[in-house]
Amino acid sequence: TRAAGGAAGGESFLVRLALALGKAIDAKMDEQLKIAGEIDEAKNAAKDGDKGADSQITQQGAKLTALGQEITILSNALNTALKSIGESVSTLARKQ
Repeated sequence: TRAAGGAAGGESFLVRLALALGKAIDAKMDEQLKIAGEIDEAKNAAKDGDKGADSQITQQGAKLTALGQEITILSNALNTALKSIGESVSTLARKQ
């Protein structure tokens, strides 16, 4: 089937889905790295006496936590979707 084996010479739907969700997860992880760097910079600024840095650390920490949850949601969605579609395709193949 197209879902399992893909079109001639192309990737299967499952592979394309996994790649698309994987790219979304990668983008969120890149964003996490950026924010982690900003937290590190703010910590250094706080050490140098910048009084606004503490507030920035708190705000960026909250963003980092939220992104972590988004990554978890996307990862779970990826796993669930691939499993469900794979099992459905397998069931259809057995019935033919």
